[in-house]
Formats: sequence, C-alpha cells, structure tokens
Amino acid sequence: MGTSLLAIASCSAVSIVETVRYTLPPVELERATHRIPYVLRISDFEVAPHLETEHLLTQFEDARIVVRSSEAWSAPLGSLVTNSILAGLLESERFRAVVDDHEAARAQLVLRGRVEDFEEWRDGGTRQAAVTVGFVLSGEDRGEILLQKRVEAKVPLQREDGATLVHGLHRALGDAFRIFLSSAEESAGAWSAPDR
Repeated sequence: MGTSLLAIASCSAVSIVETVRYTLPPVELERATHRIPYVLRISDFEVAPHLETEHLLTQFEDARIVVRSSEAWSAPLGSLVTNSILAGLLESERFRAVVDDHEAARAQLVLRGRVEDFEEWRDGGTRQAAVTVGFVLSGEDRGEILLQKRVEAKVPLQREDGATLVHGLHRALGDAFRIFLSSAEESAGAWSAPDR
C-alpha cells in the first residue's frame, strides 16, 4: 500500500505559479515655476476595503471583482500611492519642503487621501485602468480643511498583461493628482498659516 501511495504522489503534477510584483514610480509633475512657501506633510493614504489585498484586481460592470493571483503589489497599495505622490512632489519642488508621517519636521499643511478605486475596469469589450482618490488638504495646527476633492481618472488599456495595467494605473493616478494639485495650489496660495 505504501508503494501505491508513493506512485500516485509521484504522478500528480504540481504547478507553481510565479507571482510578479509591481511598484509605482513617482507621479509625473511639471517642475514648479514658484514654490508654495509651506512645508507639506503627506499622511499615509488609506484604501477602500476591496483594495486591502496584495494582488492586482479586475472589476467588471456587474460588480464582480476578480483577483489577478499571479500579479501583486510589492508593498501595501496605500504606501505605494503615498510614496508615488511624495516622490513626485519632491521632484517637482512645488512646496518649500515635503515630508511624510515618519519625519519629525514641522509642517503647515497636511495632505490625506483615500484610494477608492485602483483596478482594471471591464465594461463589455472596454478595458481601462480606473483610479478614484479622495484628497483632503488641511492646515496641520488647527485642522481646518482648505480643499476636499474626489477625483476619478481612467486610462484605456490595449493589452491584458499586468505591466500594461500598472502603467495605466500609474498614468491615471498622475492624471487624478494633477487635477487635485491645480486646485490645491490655489487654496494653499490663498491660505495664511497660523502664527506659532
């Protein structure tokens, strides 16, 4: 009997699927012509419950969500989005300085966000990278809200592979953040930081 179990076990095929992991580069922003004279703190972005997975997702028009099991993020999605925006702002030099929650530097402004959609969207034969983010810009000391805006962006996808999807999601995130940033710069420029 032990020999027959060994024979059965040796005949079974084991398939190991390799998981490809992706990160997000900095959002692309034009270099500032003049800096906003405040330090901006970027708090870690939250994600909607369905995005609390390491895997890339596909959502269909009938509300089904499918996990792309062989394609995953290299870190929690909220951290990747936060770091992408932080790096883009640092490169563009839009503010006097940009820091994150882990730095002890004093800031006058705080940017918070909640990622509501960050997946492939399939509607019939149409495939898109869909991103929705709710952004909140506030004063750090008093917590007054300067701007709250929910922004959606979609980028058409030509292929079904993970690299194409991640590239599309990165572009859509950049589009959404640039829309928010144009309003945020106006709000921050008109705002006066409280005296310390």
